[in-house]
Amino acid sequence: MLLTVIHEVPRILDFLPGSCLRHLQETNRETRQEVHSFVKAISANDVALLTQQDWPSLRCLQLRQRFLDGAAIGQLVTASFPHLERLDLTDAHLETGAASLLRNASWPSLQALLLGSVDAAGMADLTRCTWPQLKELTVQTNAAGVAFLAYADWPHLESLDFLKSTLDADSVQTLVGAKWVHLHNLKLACHSLPAWSIG
Repeated sequence: MLLTVIHEVPRILDFLPGSCLRHLQETNRETRQEVHSFVKAISANDVALLTQQDWPSLRCLQLRQRFLDGAAIGQLVTASFPHLERLDLTDAHLETGAASLLRNASWPSLQALLLGSVDAAGMADLTRCTWPQLKELTVQTNAAGVAFLAYADWPHLESLDFLKSTLDADSVQTLVGAKWVHLHNLKLACHSLPAWSIG
């Protein structure tokens, strides 16, 4: 019965105090999964409501540990936040192809982009984004995704964090050959790194 209510009226969870949510999460496993899913999901309508606000001075938007599908990202990139400097989607679950939609964003002041896992196709689209002020990028990708970074026009990039990305010899060579004259912070906390590259 409880799961039926959650499925039919998921927004009812928004009206429950934190103590009630904690109690629900302490019940059976199936209920915990449902509560976890609905509390952390952000619909396209929710994102649309955010993007319609008149926040000309907004500088930081954080949507960490949220599920964002293509429709939600599609709404996000329509936002007119001319002074947005930091977009934090760390640990967000991006639906396949959702990251690619970020190429449609027009945030000329963006300086920091923190993402979760992005596949090679998504990386290819990200590197086509025109963010001339981008200084910080955090992303988890694969060797093929890293290869596209060499084509990114981000001349002011200072910090690059690959989280737990898997790199191979070719991707390391890409990093070596990239022209990021201002890069001073490179984090390679990877699952796999060629032995010769750290020898």
